[in-house]
Amino acid sequence: MDLNVELILKASTAIAVALCAYLLVRLAINPIIERTMTRARASRGSISFVKSAIDVLVYFMAIVIAISQFGIRLEIVYVFFGVLLIGLILGFRDLLENLMAQYVILSYSPFKEGDSISIGGITGRVTKVGSVYTEISSNGEMTYVPNSVLLRAAVTIPAISGLTKLTLPIKVSAPFVEEAEKIILSIARGNKELTMPPDPEVNVVSIEERSAELQLSIYVTNPKKGASVASRILKDIQRAFVERGIYERVDLGEVGSPSSPG
Repeated sequence: MDLNVELILKASTAIAVALCAYLLVRLAINPIIERTMTRARASRGSISFVKSAIDVLVYFMAIVIAISQFGIRLEIVYVFFGVLLIGLILGFRDLLENLMAQYVILSYSPFKEGDSISIGGITGRVTKVGSVYTEISSNGEMTYVPNSVLLRAAVTIPAISGLTKLTLPIKVSAPFVEEAEKIILSIARGNKELTMPPDPEVNVVSIEERSAELQLSIYVTNPKKGASVASRILKDIQRAFVERGIYERVDLGEVGSPSSPG
């Protein structure tokens, strides 16, 4: 009877370990991988691969713990798993390296989609930063450069000429100048019609007792679109100010004379 009870307890423990591993994978690990890699704009194939690899690792650990409950020797299992893991790492080394390189590129943004770059004698516009390759369009041809190469090699971003600078006056309540600056820059940097670099700049023109005047400087390639782009940005800023309760006034009138940067 004692032997049966012991077996039942061990079996129950093994089942509990397996259930915990399943819930951990489904409710925690997979959602975290999904959010993180989606934010890094990884492809569905890459997300699926990483999730599968980590799921296998977690389930294997659960199996090892469950087996250990019955006193089975695990040395052979550990050796087999170690050889398998080393083989997978070596076999998918390039893929893993490029996945990590994509995360670094998208997180630290040394360049982004739409930028012109030069690397290894190739000069073109970045059309996509994929999970493994970055696509560069040059003279009607598409070049696929491994992400890991972009981290190891020197990348040059050519100077941009012919830009039009627009200055947008914005008034806010004086106590909220710093918060207003952050909101203005966030909205400007999120506008895909602006040319970056140069990055948008916010300068404080004057501060009075109740209000402060700020000036947002942005750059566009096509001066004909300057007025419409400025209008959209100012309206977005106005809405954000009202939502945050720091609204004073956003000037939707003249946005300044276009000029070349520098």
